[in-house]
Amino acid sequence: MDNSILSESNKELAKAHIDFLGSWLEKVNKLTNKGVHAELEQLEAVKSVFHTYLVVADILNYLKITSKKSSKLHIESASLDELEALLSINRSVAKEIVKVRATEGGLDIDSLSRVKGIGPKTIEKAKEVFELE
Repeated sequence: MDNSILSESNKELAKAHIDFLGSWLEKVNKLTNKGVHAELEQLEAVKSVFHTYLVVADILNYLKITSKKSSKLHIESASLDELEALLSINRSVAKEIVKVRATEGGLDIDSLSRVKGIGPKTIEKAKEVFELE
């Protein structure tokens, strides 16, 4: 996680969370190993599971951030609003993109460049913003 977390404050928070979980589990373990005189309530067991779940969620979140998988939106599933906002185009051009996508069964750079209102700048922006085939 040290390599995945860019912010120092987030690194500190993640470490504190893991340290807390370790301390909690250690104390619960000591209680359970004391024998018949110590009682471990169900609530403590539930809290242990809950804290473990939160740490695992943090780890999975950091793994997702650093994975090599593209975080770009696929142009095949982009809505009208997403096309309009991310490509800085007007609604009618976004509708034309959706029409071409529907009639041609997909959308690549060539078909996108044939849409009226799409120029070289928009094509470059689409390459930056969207996953294209």
